[in-house]
Amino acid sequence: EVVNLILDNFSHMRMSRKQSAMITSDGSVYNCGENDFNELGRSGKRSLFNRVDILDTVSIADIAIGDGFSLALSKDNSVYSWGVNSIGELATGHRNRIEKPRLNTKLTDSTDTSAVSIFSGSHHSMAITKSNGIVSWGNNRKGQLGSDSAVIQQQYLSTSADLTTTSNNSANDSNILNAKSILSLRHRPIAQISCGEEFSLALTNTGLIYSWGMNDSGQLGVGDNCTRYRPTLVTSLKSAKISLISSGGSHSSGVSLYGSLFSWGNNQHGQCGCSPKENRTIQLPRVVEFSNNNSNSNGNGNGNNISNTVHDVVCGSAHTLIISSSSNNKNSPPSYLPSGQKQKEVYAMGLNSSGQLGIGHVIDVCSPTLIQRHGVSDGQTDSSNNHSNNNREMVPVAIYTGPLAFHSFILYEYTMNDKNGPECSSPYTSPIIPTHHHTLSSSSSSSSS
Repeated sequence: EVVNLILDNFSHMRMSRKQSAMITSDGSVYNCGENDFNELGRSGKRSLFNRVDILDTVSIADIAIGDGFSLALSKDNSVYSWGVNSIGELATGHRNRIEKPRLNTKLTDSTDTSAVSIFSGSHHSMAITKSNGIVSWGNNRKGQLGSDSAVIQQQYLSTSADLTTTSNNSANDSNILNAKSILSLRHRPIAQISCGEEFSLALTNTGLIYSWGMNDSGQLGVGDNCTRYRPTLVTSLKSAKISLISSGGSHSSGVSLYGSLFSWGNNQHGQCGCSPKENRTIQLPRVVEFSNNNSNSNGNGNGNNISNTVHDVVCGSAHTLIISSSSNNKNSPPSYLPSGQKQKEVYAMGLNSSGQLGIGHVIDVCSPTLIQRHGVSDGQTDSSNNHSNNNREMVPVAIYTGPLAFHSFILYEYTMNDKNGPECSSPYTSPIIPTHHHTLSSSSSSSSS
């Protein structure tokens, strides 16, 4: 059975391993998924998108979701946090679990730590502050906080431990339980942060990438597999003019100003766009090639290479989603593409055991593979709304997954005006495409959402 949620004012989504959250343009939050540590911040059925009503008095601009915890940033730059807090995930200065969204004054009132954007990995988080600095908190077992301290923090609870345990046995709690500035990046204007499972990336306004944290699969892109405890420049991409970054479980991607896609890190399932038989790990960024047979179900990438301009990329736990279009002129930035370019399409690659690629089967693919659009075809009529689909063209406008996620969402819109709002479909191995102006389709076979 397909269960749909219609929203007139859908804005964007955030996802974790077992949760999904929607934010509307009026600042409401809807979420679903696992709630073992009160990470939903609400009561009610967890398998349906329901509103987090305790946040109704504030207007939320964004959310970050980790393993068992959530953060919310309001439009007036106040931060709310809730869920598990055993290793300082909530930046509250203590380890007590918080069951409902609560104002975090440490990330709201302080000049040095007041957040304007928030990001989360598995058990660590970061924020860009009003002063354009970066602060971090939570798990620092692999240096993912980018601490400038000479003594690397060892305070960590293994994943097998009870995350609800409360402890006060560390002399260095303040460096983990409270947000701390990354001093080495203080004078570098930051455009974007992306948190992987146990590593982090930062993109400067000049297109430089810095990386730090876990590097066992080359996910930092620095040419080796050694962990970095401080931000390190990804030198091989200095001249690439990167405009967008995304981190997955243990792989990363970046898009250049001219629409080229780079990937590096764990390639065990082909999530970096090449055969894992050739490269199971990729320690330096490499260009992802598109081939003219990338709509084939096996995604073997043996066709002729074609010139594609990439507009967006997001990395899941072990898969990658891409919005791309073919271009006749590879040297033109996306905003100046020739009029003859093909329509934007969504491609996927990597792990597909849960149907997270949305390509109609559950076999991994190791090259960008076109996600076919399923649903009402042109010329048919949506009987429930009596809308003809003649001359209506569906265009992908956003793709969503997360560094811990095994599920995906795609937001499509029709080129014709329609009074209906976005619609969210329940998980399937191929996206469900209802006939509405904005359509949010999902792909996964995970039972938790």
